[in-house]
Amino acid sequence: MAMSGLLALVLFGIHAMTLVSMVVTLFILAILMMAQKSIRERVTELSLGIKASTADNKQFDLFPIIIFIVYLILAVPVLYRTTTMVAADYYHRSALATANTSGTLTYQYLQKAEALNPQVDLYRVDMAQTNFAIANAIAAKAKPAQKGKGIVLSTQDKQTIQTLLSQSINESRASVLLSPRSARNWEVLASIYRNISGVAQNALAFSLSGYGQAIQRDPLNPTLRLNVGGIYYVTKNYDQAIRFFTDAANLKPDYANTYYNLSIAYRDKGDLADALIVANQTVVLLQKNPNSLDYKVAVKLLADLKTANASQQKQQQSQQAQSSAGQTGSALQNPDLPKVSNLNNPPSVTPAPSVKPNPNAAVPQVSTAPAKK
Repeated sequence: MAMSGLLALVLFGIHAMTLVSMVVTLFILAILMMAQKSIRERVTELSLGIKASTADNKQFDLFPIIIFIVYLILAVPVLYRTTTMVAADYYHRSALATANTSGTLTYQYLQKAEALNPQVDLYRVDMAQTNFAIANAIAAKAKPAQKGKGIVLSTQDKQTIQTLLSQSINESRASVLLSPRSARNWEVLASIYRNISGVAQNALAFSLSGYGQAIQRDPLNPTLRLNVGGIYYVTKNYDQAIRFFTDAANLKPDYANTYYNLSIAYRDKGDLADALIVANQTVVLLQKNPNSLDYKVAVKLLADLKTANASQQKQQQSQQAQSSAGQTGSALQNPDLPKVSNLNNPPSVTPAPSVKPNPNAAVPQVSTAPAKK
């Protein structure tokens, strides 16, 4: 026992505790225990009590046979389950390998992986994102209307997009049910709702609810706060957008994207003084790479803020910023697309608690939470 305990400590010190390492440890324990004569004799005494006789009065021990039969009964379902799990993982890896080359193969591989092992939330998440990607690709190919504003989708495309989005949402919800404590699963669900705001009514309310669940499970993730701020910015709730952008900056003081979005939110609210402070910090964070596109965009924003002195100029800047603040590049966010889905019974949204001010964050701190919307 002492030797097996020491070997177990050495094993766990070399390698992280996994199912394999635990099984190896149990085997080591069993081997060292069987090396003791007293233990072997006790097992023999137990075996001698279970015997059978043949017609010629020969006796043989039944104990090993019973143990072997029990082992077979237990091993068959375990082996079958292990085989299906390995096969499902193989198809999942095949889906990842073909994700950038063939959407059809990716979809088929994920279907096989789910059929073999439907209890893995990762397969559900990937299937949800695959369905969304296919729907987004169809929406991106939609042609502008010949007369007037808007984008035309054929009846077949509408039905296909609706089916794919429904599958995407269902798969993402299934991942949340399988692993409700996973912030990633909630984030993916919220992201899907957010990215279909152009074709589904009430999608942003569902997205805010999903991000709220994700923040509860991962309160130190600045990206979640940034995404929530982007949603509030799109809906022109600048107070809430500023609050969440500020939270993200407090969580990660060197997050340049947060400062850029926060500066735009202050500017569109009409607070040019604070917008200028934040824009200047954005440039400071990006100046390590002055040749990057992000740095040039930040410098232009700072210059525009310094020269912004007319309401017309502010309005033009606000229109130009619509593509940068609160947008994620999904074709299904386009408000000109016809509605193909309606998400009924939108949830009530309660904003997450504010983050404590961080002295390393060069942003105007929000002292009190703005009114809920």
